[in-house]
Amino acid sequence: DSCRLMCLNLFSFVSDPFTKNAKFDFAKMHEVAVVAQRLMDDMIDIEIEQIDKILAKIDSDPESDDAKYAERNLWQNIKKACINGRRTGLGITSLGDALAALGIRYGPDKSIEVTEEIYKTLAIGSYRSSCILAKERGPFPIFDMNLEKGHPFLQRIWDAAPDVYELYKKY
Repeated sequence: DSCRLMCLNLFSFVSDPFTKNAKFDFAKMHEVAVVAQRLMDDMIDIEIEQIDKILAKIDSDPESDDAKYAERNLWQNIKKACINGRRTGLGITSLGDALAALGIRYGPDKSIEVTEEIYKTLAIGSYRSSCILAKERGPFPIFDMNLEKGHPFLQRIWDAAPDVYELYKKY
């Protein structure tokens, strides 16, 4: 199975860059993170459609079933992994550029505070979107809430966004 990866360009969320009025639009970043997570999940469905085409091609090939067994088995396993795990990864790019555009030097405490807020916004938006997708489409098959109990990263998200935790528990 592959993991669908996407990065948000942080510089695009800076209004009035390189001026004393420069601001980072956290609300817009959150909104884009929600949409990006949905896009990555939609990409999984497109991948599954393509795998189905590959499987149909294998079936239509003139070789014997024995000759096609390994290839068919490989693609069935890839499809199963895609469906079961629905793996995605949302990250960032241009952190240094965004900080510079905000007039913040990379490294000091102020840059760390802003960077932490950026990553918090990313995590909350991503998990909010995942929970909304679970509400609409159902949780992915291998999801097990019990395996994630006590996870410190998730606990930080739940503490920062209790409404997302409620969605998570419900869906």
